[in-house]
Amino acid sequence: MSRSFLLLLGLVAAGVSVSSGSKATAAELQRVIPERFRGEWQDSRHLCGSAINMETRLLLQAGTVSFYESGGPTVAVVTSGTSELALITALAGEGQTWLDLRRFLLSPDQSTLTDVSHAGGPDQDKPFVRKRCPPQR
Repeated sequence: MSRSFLLLLGLVAAGVSVSSGSKATAAELQRVIPERFRGEWQDSRHLCGSAINMETRLLLQAGTVSFYESGGPTVAVVTSGTSELALITALAGEGQTWLDLRRFLLSPDQSTLTDVSHAGGPDQDKPFVRKRCPPQR
């Protein structure tokens, strides 16, 4: 994640009004994860709703995030425009707790959510794309 985005997230979490450059795309601190980002996300739709909690599963709810073997409440939720979401989450799993910082991009049709948290970083991870699962009844 870029240093500038981390700084931006920190400033917004501290309540500072932030805009960037001449386009003034302001990041906004949210109380909960916006509805458009919520739901179950998998790398393949055929895994949706499976009784087996697959490694690629991500569940975003109003105030919580759940991964394969960890989950917890959101500490900070920041959006930029309608497609960018940044989260600080207090995760717990496998007997440990930690703060996790993630950045996601939502596709224009809201069918895919791309985790770009570590893309281009020192480890050169590639963005990870998940597909929206249909709502469970």
